Amino acid sequence: TPISDGASGKPWVFRIKDIRAWWSNAHYNRPGGVESVSPTAWTPKSKPVRFTEAGCPAVDKGANQPNVFVDPKSSESALPYYSLGNRDDAIQRRYIEALYHYWSTNNPAGGTYGGSMLELGELAIWCWDARPYPQFPARADVWADGGNYTRGHWLNGRIGAVPLGALITSVCAASGFFDIDAGAVEGLVDGFVIDRPMSVRAALEGIIGAYGIDVVESAGVLRFSMRRQAVVIPASSELLVETDADASLFALTRAQETELPAAMKLSYVESALDYRPAAVETKHVGGSSQRDIHFSLPCAVNQAEAKVRADVAMQEIWASRESANLSLPLSFLQVEAGDVVELSTGGATIPLLVDEMSESEHRAIRAHSYDVAIYDAPEAPSRGIVAAKPAIYGKPDAVIMDLPIAATPEPHAPWMAASAKPWPGSLAVYRKTGPATFDFNRTIDRKATKGHLLDDLLAGPLNVFDRSNAFTVKLDAGALSSISDEELLGGANAAAVGSDATGWEILQFANAELVAARTYRISRLLRGQSASEPEMLPIRVAGERFVLLNKAVVQPVLSLAASGLPTTWKIGPAQYDVGRQYVSVAHQGKLLGLRPLSPCSLRASRDGGDVIFSWLRRTRIDGDSWDVAEVPLGEETESYVASVMNGAAIVRSTSVTAQQYRYPAADIAGDFGMDPGEFTIRIAQLSAAYGPGAVLERAIHV
Repeated sequence: TPISDGASGKPWVFRIKDIRAWWSNAHYNRPGGVESVSPTAWTPKSKPVRFTEAGCPAVDKGANQPNVFVDPKSSESALPYYSLGNRDDAIQRRYIEALYHYWSTNNPAGGTYGGSMLELGELAIWCWDARPYPQFPARADVWADGGNYTRGHWLNGRIGAVPLGALITSVCAASGFFDIDAGAVEGLVDGFVIDRPMSVRAALEGIIGAYGIDVVESAGVLRFSMRRQAVVIPASSELLVETDADASLFALTRAQETELPAAMKLSYVESALDYRPAAVETKHVGGSSQRDIHFSLPCAVNQAEAKVRADVAMQEIWASRESANLSLPLSFLQVEAGDVVELSTGGATIPLLVDEMSESEHRAIRAHSYDVAIYDAPEAPSRGIVAAKPAIYGKPDAVIMDLPIAATPEPHAPWMAASAKPWPGSLAVYRKTGPATFDFNRTIDRKATKGHLLDDLLAGPLNVFDRSNAFTVKLDAGALSSISDEELLGGANAAAVGSDATGWEILQFANAELVAARTYRISRLLRGQSASEPEMLPIRVAGERFVLLNKAVVQPVLSLAASGLPTTWKIGPAQYDVGRQYVSVAHQGKLLGLRPLSPCSLRASRDGGDVIFSWLRRTRIDGDSWDVAEVPLGEETESYVASVMNGAAIVRSTSVTAQQYRYPAADIAGDFGMDPGEFTIRIAQLSAAYGPGAVLERAIHV
């Protein structure tokens, strides 16, 4: 019945969802049914509209009444108008597609705010549940409303399903077939499998058979259509063309029962059971056939859908057991393969699905019997969604450090440390190699001992025990212990303190006193160890990281060329693919393991007016032995850069290949105008891979 408004001719007032008219017109109150003379304060088109809840239940004919919800525990529980109550994910998807399509093309413009009526970007679909799928709805022991999922509004586990028409078009396009029309194909699947090289036909045969799809070439286009929606063309037996005077105009040939299946097994991928291979079976009741057939559906669907597909396929085989050959006049040129010729003969109507056609002076047709009712199979029982209780691992806490440690096969690579609660046994490390590509690099198999400073750490002396400084550290994971001086001098209890922004000083500690839960007081320190003297800052503030350098701290596999590039790493539980349980760490290496150590023992002497500076070389590699007169070079060649300073400015910089630099009197006069008697000089050893290393800077009187 059309909605009308006899009082004021404004029927939109009574259309509770006529948003367009409500937005476009002035509003008048009607006290006692009489419209007021003056409108309300509402200004038409003055503000945009947002749909904050739009959705459709996944139930048969859900779009007839998209607001209703089936819940046996609710007094408002109801099925949509004329619904059979069967689950129907496709209607939910079509509703959402129709909603977006309609309002994208019918969104009124002209708002006084300069925009359209509807803010499509704010359209919120009901509902996306925060509970993780498939744990909800499978975990009925946790959530009591899981039983409502089957016919409810939930998008979880459904919105990612693929419409069959889009799937067929995509598979054809991937093989170079673009003249495709699959717009009439219905149905959804949760996934599709191509497990080996095959033709497009072979890839789609399982879908075509299971879902009752006809494929017909028409006007140069390959058309896919549902058999249940075949075009029905009525024809009378009186119109049949006689092609053989000795043969009947029309005859049905029935296949023997022994040629038909008594049982059918359909194999598929069970999307409701962690995508495991599964199978369902259907049987034909009655008959003498003993034949079983096997059919494969290369799709991921739930058990109920697979059972319906098997039932329909079985019934279709039996319903099409009769075949016929007939000839129609050329007035039936519109008949194509896939159409249904509804033949009236002797007071009966016989529907025949056209398989093939040929034409000369008439239309010769080969067809088989057809029953549209078989495609409306009843809903099959479902096992529901099964989900095992997962082991939940949170994102690990990971840190990547540039450390000047040379005694390693890859001194250019950074160092990684990570911890997690609970520890998953192993963490996988992936390196980003493309916009959305991550390559596996290695695993981290031990939980690191690390934490944060609770108080400040001041700079201390080098090469001797720092007895004045101590600090407190709160560990996230692991434990610390005190050691003897002998163990300390052997390299034990080494730790990195710092951050990616401030650098990492390597220190050692002899004393670790437990003062609270996972909290230690660290003292008796050796500072600037492993060539990290440049990283010892005047002060490191509370909150800086503390990482114990033990076997849990590892290096990724990284080439020298890649080590200095900006890199994104993903680190997470090795049991899972890269995803939300992985932490992302961006890092650009500084190649500190290749940095030459600063020289030491700077001396200066006079030779006439010249000044000769000399120093001793230190080495990154194998420099701990007391039995050699000269430590190994550690670089390809021996060279240094010597820079003379005047305040903060460099007035002269010279490369030399020996452990001394002669500063001629003429250069001194040119740089300073006179001999200052005191010089500030910087010496750095050069590396072919790193460049100038750590700097020795001294002010020296000569």
